[in-house]
Amino acid sequence: MSYEGQTNAQLLSLVDDLGIEVESKNQKPNKAELIAALDNYYGVSEETEDEDVQVEEETSPKKSKKTNKKVEAAKKKREQYKVFMRLVRVNVTSNAQNQTKAAPNQVLNVTWGNEVLGYHTDRLVLGKPWHIRFGALQNLKNAVIVQSVQNDEENRVDTIEFPAYNIIELPMLNKKELEKLAKKQTIRDESLDALVD
Repeated sequence: MSYEGQTNAQLLSLVDDLGIEVESKNQKPNKAELIAALDNYYGVSEETEDEDVQVEEETSPKKSKKTNKKVEAAKKKREQYKVFMRLVRVNVTSNAQNQTKAAPNQVLNVTWGNEVLGYHTDRLVLGKPWHIRFGALQNLKNAVIVQSVQNDEENRVDTIEFPAYNIIELPMLNKKELEKLAKKQTIRDESLDALVD
């Protein structure tokens, strides 16, 4: 592109509009510095315009491949995020001896995630139907308890692994059930407010 016919003020305005930083020896850049910054921004070299077109044609497939890879990676990330963030309804009980003897409404915090999805914590009450995200469910399914067992015949201690939780996946609530649950929630909240007042 040719900017020779434009004034410094016009070039400066164009540079400001595009948000281009101009390297200048003085506080106010001169015309040559402004043109160099614009050429650099648009990928124009100091060679002839015919050669510039060839350079752009040669480099554009590489740029488009890189851009396509980034777009594909972003799509994959969005799809993975949707899958792991969707809600599922479950009833979870623990196989750990110390948790089964605990209070009936024991709350379990499940922390899950990775660098791509971020890290999240879901809460659920053991032994009650509860909604958690799919990522938390996968974490619970992978949890195991390792227990030592005395093997008297061979005079050694063996270790066995078994699932940490019993998980029953339940169907999602329908519209009527959700309305009923919302009414219960409202009544409970109102009764709590009455206690506070």
